[in-house]
Amino acid sequence: LLINRNKTNRLTNYEREYMNEIVMHKEVVFMMLESILETYESNRSEISKKQAQILLKKEPEFYTEESAYKDILDELDDFIGRSFTVQLSDKIEYLFRQLCNEIQEKNKFILSYSDLNGKPIEKALKYCMQLNIRFTKAEFQEIELLDKLRNCIVHADGNILESKDTIILNKISKDRKLHFNGFENTLYISIDNCRRILISCKQEVEAIFSKRG
Repeated sequence: LLINRNKTNRLTNYEREYMNEIVMHKEVVFMMLESILETYESNRSEISKKQAQILLKKEPEFYTEESAYKDILDELDDFIGRSFTVQLSDKIEYLFRQLCNEIQEKNKFILSYSDLNGKPIEKALKYCMQLNIRFTKAEFQEIELLDKLRNCIVHADGNILESKDTIILNKISKDRKLHFNGFENTLYISIDNCRRILISCKQEVEAIFSKRG
């Protein structure tokens, strides 16, 4: 699949520097994502209280102070949870693109990441396979789940029934409580779930990067 034009395994100084930059950038990406969650968690209560007061003034006949706060907090968490999930997925795709570019540079492959078909994780694994590196399904299952969550949010507005992965997402959303109580067909990714997904996906990305040498 990937034709090697140069069989030498020796790295130039440029290639070593490029590989080091990718590893460093990977750390920066995850540090930034963790910082986003920490910042939001520190401010979510205060933001919700301020917005609840505005809502209460506009529609006092429909809300109490407590119900206004709860509704705002749920909506805010839902917005942040969905946004974070899409952002995390996009950043991981970017890292996989960089990984493939690194492998292409090092091994002088003709085909690039963009030439391959499939999901970002599939493209990265195809590149790794050319180096005789193999992965089991369990080694990237969280990244695959993230991709399904992202697609459901982007293409079906979080409606599990309108997603092409309805069966899988139905099971996972119930197992991990990734939905609103009473609305089991609508994705709701809490901040706690954001953190769990971030940690598990980071571990899988680290493992994939470490195997490529």
